Amino acid sequence: MHWTDTYDLEHPNEGFPRLLEVRNHRTLSYCLSWAIDQVASLLLGCGVLVHLPGW
Repeated sequence: MHWTDTYDLEHPNEGFPRLLEVRNHRTLSYCLSWAIDQVASLLLGCGVLVHLPGW
């Protein structure tokens, strides 16, 4: 985790590319996590349906 200090505020052009890089990395991670969650939910739903009585 990075906290902005006084130096970062005095020289904003030096810190912003790093912040954009961190944001892009986190966005990609969140999208991947969301996709994994969707697939896991679908598989769980299919597993429940397969094990219901009468199927």
